Amino acid sequence: PARTTTTFPPTTSTTAPTNTTSSKAPWGLIALIIVLVVAIVLVAILLRSRRKRGIEADWRRTVVPALSDAQLARESLLSDNAVSDDPQLRGAVEIQVEKAAAALDRAVSTAPDPQAASLATAAAGALRGLGFAIEADRLLRHGASAPSGVQLAQADEARRARSSELSTALVRLSTRIRSAA
Repeated sequence: PARTTTTFPPTTSTTAPTNTTSSKAPWGLIALIIVLVVAIVLVAILLRSRRKRGIEADWRRTVVPALSDAQLARESLLSDNAVSDDPQLRGAVEIQVEKAAAALDRAVSTAPDPQAASLATAAAGALRGLGFAIEADRLLRHGASAPSGVQLAQADEARRARSSELSTALVRLSTRIRSAA
């Protein structure tokens, strides 16, 4: 008997791709997440701003009286009390200067930024520098030997320079305080 073989062509079936874009995307949930993220960022900014204002206010409460004391100490240094023959009167001026400078030094530790700290440090240093220059001038004038004209001129120049430095430092600190208000 004869055999018959039949071959069938291979069948391939292709399925058309289905486009499954859902129109039911969770847009409400996405919008809620975005709103929450924005709210969290705004609250963080608000808290940071409030904290910075609090630090600035604390510093102002510390530095304003110190600045006032420094201005009074400057006036005492420039008065005749700083070069008086009375050691108690001179001592009172020295104590006033040191208390004012120490108050400015304390204000450095609570400063809201490095610039504010630098201004307070400069004012304290300038106050002490003027006190030192005035005392050096007094000692020169009341020393055992008469000073030369050059020595007197140098002492006077040092006193004027320290006075100018202090005035500049106090004005800068005062300006910084007013700008922070």
